[in-house]
Amino acid sequence: MSLPFELTDVCKVVAYKRDEITTDLICFDVVTEQSGGRRTWIFHEELPEFERVVAELSELPGFMTDWRERVVSPTFAHCETVVYARSRDDPIA
Repeated sequence: MSLPFELTDVCKVVAYKRDEITTDLICFDVVTEQSGGRRTWIFHEELPEFERVVAELSELPGFMTDWRERVVSPTFAHCETVVYARSRDDPIA
């Protein structure tokens, strides 16, 4: 699977986990800007290519490499971390 967008279009990546009652589901929201509009792409760890998506996104300059440790603990608690923001001046950063 290749990403449905170019890395240069990525404005922000947020990693978090969702409480699925008996398990947690790790997710990434990837905000892109294409053709003048913003779009949020959602990827989660149950997708077969999730680790490949993470590997591709980790090529972004300043991508937080220790994101997993920040998101997985504590169990069943909402843990949201901005792992990449293109600019501090970006209103969504």
